Amino acid sequence: MKKHYETLGIAPGASRLEIKKTARCLIMKFHPDVHSDNKKFYEEKIKKILEAYQLVMEEALKDENGREQTFPDDRSEEFAGDSDTVEVLLIRLSNRSLALPTRHVREIIRVGDVRIEDAGLMADAFPFLAGIFQRNGEITMLWNLHSQLGVREAPISSELGKSKIVVADWDDSGVGFLVDDIAGIIELNREEMEAAGDGAGNEYAFLEGIARTDNGDVGLLSLSKLLYNLPV
Repeated sequence: MKKHYETLGIAPGASRLEIKKTARCLIMKFHPDVHSDNKKFYEEKIKKILEAYQLVMEEALKDENGREQTFPDDRSEEFAGDSDTVEVLLIRLSNRSLALPTRHVREIIRVGDVRIEDAGLMADAFPFLAGIFQRNGEITMLWNLHSQLGVREAPISSELGKSKIVVADWDDSGVGFLVDDIAGIIELNREEMEAAGDGAGNEYAFLEGIARTDNGDVGLLSLSKLLYNLPV
């Protein structure tokens, strides 16, 4: 692991926030599109940075967690709180209703409002990346939830421009999620939240739980599971 810490230029024991910020700065600094004179060299450099980021982040998570979290007896910070309700943003993917806590949502933008760049170099370390784009002075990784949750693939070409991106705040940086539509903001009663269970497919691996509502079941997406606990 020593060489991976050296690649990122951080010391063992660094926080997840420090690791993420450092990696994002390095990606921006050495991105091949910024160094068109020697793309091959910088492509290899980015690959090493991404490999180091993934392994160092995994080690940091093991150190911080120490044990596996469960729901609802040991809720993660994403849906934790003292009140009886939690405010969530409802999003649509194919025929599924999913939710993210509004306190983690930075903004909602149209795909056509940003220039999405290819993320092929990051495919090995981040298999569900749909691309990257710059937003408010930082690189935002655009996630393909359709692929990760095992539902219909995200639309492409002209149809992609009609989709929306939810930019969520996590570890003091942003990550974008491709969604089909935004259904609005609602309050969920914590007593109506249930554990996700062992349903079939990858979808349940990334849920913090299920909320039973008058309009049907809503899957509570866990950002930590989506971004850090990718199944092999």
